[in-house]
Amino acid sequence: MKFINSFIIFSFLFHIEGCKEAELTPNERTEELLIAHTWQMTEVKIDGIVSDLYSGLTLSFGSKTYTSTNGGKVWLASGTWEFVGDNGDKILRDDGLEVIVESLTESQLVLSFTWNSTTFDGGRVGSLKGFHKMSFK
Repeated sequence: MKFINSFIIFSFLFHIEGCKEAELTPNERTEELLIAHTWQMTEVKIDGIVSDLYSGLTLSFGSKTYTSTNGGKVWLASGTWEFVGDNGDKILRDDGLEVIVESLTESQLVLSFTWNSTTFDGGRVGSLKGFHKMSFK
């Protein structure tokens, strides 16, 4: 009888342990949240000043890819990215730009980076030089 009770308890504990989800690494968690939504920009500050330069910017992330709309020269229509380190807080785009993931939840994304050039296209500003902090929902 003791054997049967021990077997039942052991089976129950083994079943519970098997049901636990494997914990995600910081990089896996960040990627999961990035991919979950099409992110719509709510605000951009360039050197601390609110700008409407990238009005209507949206970002969509895939596994190591991204697409954007209305990103000017700062966010090209598409590209690739990879993590820098193991903390899930920095990505490196294929153009060499390092982007800091300042904040990321199910409903909010804040990215920052330093853009090093101002570009003008046919009288329209394509990008402004400076520290960019972009908030998305």
